[in-house]
Amino acid sequence: MAVNLHGVDYVTVKERVKEFHELYPNGAISTKILHNGEKEIIFKTVVIPDMDRPERVFTGMASELKNDEWCVEKGETSSCGRAMAFLNIGIEAGIASADDMDSFHQKSGD
Repeated sequence: MAVNLHGVDYVTVKERVKEFHELYPNGAISTKILHNGEKEIIFKTVVIPDMDRPERVFTGMASELKNDEWCVEKGETSSCGRAMAFLNIGIEAGIASADDMDSFHQKSGD
């Protein structure tokens, strides 16, 4: 299910994750904090569609400024959504998810 933001349909990370589990029951999702600095946190997500073929991986990275209490959750969600997009899940409007674009518009005051 897509969410319309400023006239463009974006798929939420929640929907991307649900589709991943439906399409790849033998798959795995792993998230990791790469950097936890004073002002910013950086996440990496690795998605493996088939654990019998672990060499086929898709990664997503995202950074989040530590300017609100949800920065960890937002960063992890964004990196996960990007990894799913590189696997061709939920890319109706592009790599960015509805979650990413909503956060972007909130930050820009748009």
